Amino acid sequence: RVSTGSPPSGSRHVPGAHITPGLVDTFSFMGVGPATVEESLEVTAAQKVADTANLADPAFARAVAQGVTAAYLSPDSLNVIGGLGAVVKTSGGRVPDLFAPQGSGARVVDAAAALKITLSSDSSSGNHTGHRRSIHGRRPTTRMGTTWVLRNAFHKAAGWAAAGRGGVAVPAHPDYEVLVAAMEGRIPVRVQARRTHDVQTALRLQEEFGWPHMVVEEGTE
Repeated sequence: RVSTGSPPSGSRHVPGAHITPGLVDTFSFMGVGPATVEESLEVTAAQKVADTANLADPAFARAVAQGVTAAYLSPDSLNVIGGLGAVVKTSGGRVPDLFAPQGSGARVVDAAAALKITLSSDSSSGNHTGHRRSIHGRRPTTRMGTTWVLRNAFHKAAGWAAAGRGGVAVPAHPDYEVLVAAMEGRIPVRVQARRTHDVQTALRLQEEFGWPHMVVEEGTE
């Protein structure tokens, strides 16, 4: 049955058009690149991609034109624990360019939407040991090393939280706060794990640290 009532105030009639819900890109690198990652550290849990991504990247305008109205921006995979991903609307945000159309940039909805963890070779590729002065003169250099860095960080965060609950005056530690939030289920964990054995490692780590909410990304095997 077709309604014959009057349209609501402010509505617009577009002849021959179809209205569909906006698409949501649940894993995107729009506006994200290697320059958004602090590579001198393996663990940067508190770093927010919302603070480092280029929210005026032309990719957002292209996404809007294709019907994508919201996206999850993932931190890059160069660190073992790469920081906090963000949920953004692909338009409606302020852009730094004074001559850009108003509201043409992405708008951050949630700056701490999920914690990015990398178990693939990305976080160790190119690293080396030795005394050469380079940001790549660091560990991990293997998958085994990647898992050790991850377990070490979460165990230290758990100890830090336990000490605080026991009445010990512990110093503020933004990275540990994020890791504890992940273990308590207040922040989802999104683990990049392509190979089968990396996915299995992710499942073992989830059992060890009790991550209530875990997503495996890029599981090509």
